[in-house]
Amino acid sequence: MVQETDQARNDATESQNLAESARVRAAAAEAAATRSEQGRREMMKRLRHLESLVCGTPRSATPSREGQGLWPTRRHRR
Repeated sequence: MVQETDQARNDATESQNLAESARVRAAAAEAAATRSEQGRREMMKRLRHLESLVCGTPRSATPSREGQGLWPTRRHRR
């Protein structure tokens, strides 16, 4: 009886630890995705700037396929 109680307590503790670990990993993944998205936006901003320097008018001034809704964004794919 005591062993069963101890085993149940140990199992519950292990489950809590696994859940906390999963929450930490999910938060880290979300933070990485946010940084990646911010990096992508910054690169597009730089590209538009360079295009304006080279071409006079940025090619990116026209809406992208994503901006037109033709390609799903990362958020819509979830």
